Amino acid sequence: MISYQIIEHGKPLQKVLKEAPKPTGTEVLVRVTRSGVCHSDLHIWDGYFDLGGGKRFYVKDRGCVPPFTMGHEPFGVVEAVGPKAKGVKVGQKRIVFPWIGCGKCAMCKAERDNYCTAMRTIGVIRPGAYSTHLVVPHPKFEKVSVVQEPAIVKLPDGRLFCVMRTIAGSPFWTTSSDAGETWSKPARL
Repeated sequence: MISYQIIEHGKPLQKVLKEAPKPTGTEVLVRVTRSGVCHSDLHIWDGYFDLGGGKRFYVKDRGCVPPFTMGHEPFGVVEAVGPKAKGVKVGQKRIVFPWIGCGKCAMCKAERDNYCTAMRTIGVIRPGAYSTHLVVPHPKFEKVSVVQEPAIVKLPDGRLFCVMRTIAGSPFWTTSSDAGETWSKPARL
């Protein structure tokens, strides 16, 4: 597998070769075919978010310490599943919702992983999609709404999306995977 990793904040990404992981338990291995480049990736690459007025938020203070692979907007094809992974099959196209919670707190038990205070975000804390392969810990939310919960979710043919939760709301963009240049207007969900 090939990954492009941050070895040092602010420096060029480095190509890293290693064997593709084999999923165990409930894990799912996704062969990444596309990944968004989010503006937050640029800040993570730099190592900080500029808060204005000379203030900075350093990503290392939240556990984002090199070396690691960015990419929290992955799309790909299920290549392998662990023996306990249910509801997902090899060959299915999936988008991966990256906000993976701890699985133990009240928010995670209520299936609100995106509010977990011990989050293990793909592409920030867990290895991300700037790679040929990505391990997703669990397909448990496969049948719920794409926008509402962390998941490996079904995706209509020929569609991609980027979801970013913000204080103001959730913008939702779609484009044809074939054309790549026709974007819909953002919608509040």
